[in-house]
Amino acid sequence: NQGFSNNRFSVYPNPFTDKFTLEVNEAGLNATVGIYNVNGILLKEITCEGLSTSVDLGEFAEGMYFLQIAGKEQTIPVVKQ
Repeated sequence: NQGFSNNRFSVYPNPFTDKFTLEVNEAGLNATVGIYNVNGILLKEITCEGLSTSVDLGEFAEGMYFLQIAGKEQTIPVVKQ
């Protein structure tokens, strides 16, 4: 499976079907993550506590979404198949 990774966050698999995993590569970092559609509308907000969080978007339609990590100037694209 493919994914997205940088020195702070990893998302896999990407593309995903119902769930993906968001890993925080900084120990002790709790992050609020907004999930947005292509129109920039906030659809869901989650809190990542710990190093790995499973995110279930099974109720979402297929398409592209964007993860915005609060306090970070970083947007991560994810694709639901």
